Amino acid sequence: MESDELKDKNDKVDPIAFAEALRLRDEGRLHEALNLIEQLIVEHPGKYKLLLIAAEIHWDLGTLDGAVNLCQLAIGLRPESEWASLGLFHSLWKMGKKDEALNEMKRFVSISHSEDYAEIIGDLSQFGEKD
Repeated sequence: MESDELKDKNDKVDPIAFAEALRLRDEGRLHEALNLIEQLIVEHPGKYKLLLIAAEIHWDLGTLDGAVNLCQLAIGLRPESEWASLGLFHSLWKMGKKDEALNEMKRFVSISHSEDYAEIIGDLSQFGEKD
């Protein structure tokens, strides 16, 4: 997850702690990584990048409520964020909250274009899911 969209302006997060959290995540030590990222979020609550990384770890752990909450916080910071929107959509969908997931998709496509959402809409139409 290395994208210009993830870059926070005036990023002052402890680079050593951040690198350690990513190393733990990459080693599959997800609970340890999440604990460290959550500490960084407490220290830097408005850091979009930290919220999305924590959401991704929650997804990997299967704690979808956590992923949903963090994606919603990220969307609050950057409503135009395709990454956060897709994270929220997929988490809600996997939880069986299809109406909420579709509402998020509709919200996002009303303000921006997304190839991923265009593909999802095509798949939903093909399989007869409600739009």
